[in-house]
Amino acid sequence: MKKLLSFCLFAIFSFSAFAVQDTLFLDRSYNEVEPASATIIHVVDKSIDSTYYSYEDYNEYFVLLANGYVSAENLLSREGIVANFHKNGVKSSEEIFVNGEFDDILKQWDIMGNQKSIVYNFAQVEKKPEYPGGDRGLLSFIANHTNYPELAKEKEYEGKVFLQFVIDEMGKVTQVEIARGIHEVLDNEAVRVVSKLEQWTPGEHKGEKVAVSYVVPINFKLY
Repeated sequence: MKKLLSFCLFAIFSFSAFAVQDTLFLDRSYNEVEPASATIIHVVDKSIDSTYYSYEDYNEYFVLLANGYVSAENLLSREGIVANFHKNGVKSSEEIFVNGEFDDILKQWDIMGNQKSIVYNFAQVEKKPEYPGGDRGLLSFIANHTNYPELAKEKEYEGKVFLQFVIDEMGKVTQVEIARGIHEVLDNEAVRVVSKLEQWTPGEHKGEKVAVSYVVPINFKLY
């Protein structure tokens, strides 16, 4: 209901702008979708005739996600510096796009506005970080070192815990946190296991070793 209300309000806003804006509804991969399925509302300002138009991306509750410029020929082709934002409105990063493609991260900030070391998304780096033995080695380590907590067995807690962590420039696992949890006892066990992962071969971007974010699920199933 909230999403529907948000879209209605946005339609009213767009109409009042006298057609100087184009609004596109996108999924997380920046593909156009039906409004009801959208997670990004892409608003392009066409009030000034130019080679590039400014744009702003919002979520379905009109929280600003990003802004920058797009090509006038392709309203989804981001060009130049793109600023991304935390939910509290503080800038989270600046990235550069060339011909519509991600090129590099320029800066990153934490939720308080303090600049921090750059951490690349797994999909963004040219050479992915690799665990000893590859994916099979990673899954084997997790399977062999995960213990099902007795309390979780008694209460029949089960499901997948998603862990997000950073593999730094040296290949060490840092900044382990819960991306999506189930229950504290299972979440804590998942964090314990991931924190004990062996050293990785670090990822590389443009020939340099870089810190890379990674997400892994740990499945707790009783039967």
